Amino acid sequence: MAVMATAYLPQPSRVVVGINALEALPKLLRGLGTRALLVFGRSFARRFGYVDRVRKLVESAGLEVIVYEGVEPNPRASQCEEIASIARENRVDIYVAFGGGSVIDAAKAAAVVATLGGRVADYFYPRIVSEPLPPIVAIPTTCGTGSEVTRYAVITDDRGLKKLTIVGDSIVPKIAVLDPTTLRHLPKELVVWTALDALSHALEAYVSRRATSLSDTLALQVVRTIIESLEMGVRGDMAALEELHIASMMAGLAINITGTNLVHAMGYYLTTRLGVHHGLSNAVVLPLAMEVLLKALPREKLVKLSRAMGIELAEPSALARRLAEFESRFGVARSLRELGFDKSRVDEYATDVLEYRRNIENTIVEVSRDMVKSLIEKLYEGW
Repeated sequence: MAVMATAYLPQPSRVVVGINALEALPKLLRGLGTRALLVFGRSFARRFGYVDRVRKLVESAGLEVIVYEGVEPNPRASQCEEIASIARENRVDIYVAFGGGSVIDAAKAAAVVATLGGRVADYFYPRIVSEPLPPIVAIPTTCGTGSEVTRYAVITDDRGLKKLTIVGDSIVPKIAVLDPTTLRHLPKELVVWTALDALSHALEAYVSRRATSLSDTLALQVVRTIIESLEMGVRGDMAALEELHIASMMAGLAINITGTNLVHAMGYYLTTRLGVHHGLSNAVVLPLAMEVLLKALPREKLVKLSRAMGIELAEPSALARRLAEFESRFGVARSLRELGFDKSRVDEYATDVLEYRRNIENTIVEVSRDMVKSLIEKLYEGW
């Protein structure tokens, strides 16, 4: 009898993890190309000396180097097109992205446009990018997005109002380099917010319509690791930071199988309209949204998740309380009111959520306008 595959998992051809893994770049890059575009954010890499360090490492592999600095948080399509123009003009044949998810996603989008032509908007889902692209090497400096291993690039439209996604196996980075020493520079709140983004990825994968035994295994391990390691990671413990870095990557692999759902659909509005960090947006939504989603899970999955979270009670309300208590330990806002959300905008918020069809259709429960409005109103009062 033929065995049916239960999960399809696109992933990099190589993931390198460890203290000072960055030093492996020259060996990793040899033979991949001749001219590299290095993509950095606005200030982190420059402030801590990584622009020159990464440049020297790449040049020592025998590559010519072009540097782009200044990727914004939540990069807009126009900035990705600017990077693509630079890549095209310089005949770039490899991309090296050093930074958080925004930097890596911008490099992915630029690689698509520079190689295939057109505008970023031409490649947003439901278009699937399957054409071959130059190698992308991703070096994440946060422990949240997992973009170094995902088939997604989340880009903000030029109005700054919508998060849109490029999807395709071609944009999975060829190589991911996870060096936890880069995390030691992060402010404590960014360690928390990005790790909670990874926690959201794992939990959304676990309650996804597309969940499989493989994505469940990855998700449960991520949940366990973040709950066990975040406190020490915030204190700067290098072993804990490495665990968080790996957990973020594993959560990225989980959503490669499942995608994200209601939590991300609700979090995007808080980022685009209120300027709230993406990870914090998800964290605020997570406890109450998960209480709704967990009610649709089979009992045995609830039991496994309870164990991963370190509690015996397997009821959705108990799990939601555990999440809320965990997040509260790290100073996460407990309500939309604390984030400055105006309750008169509930209808606008609900409309925005429902427009994220890819996420809504992937949600394990039926998502109606009334349900979303009720959840927003509860979130306004707080958990």
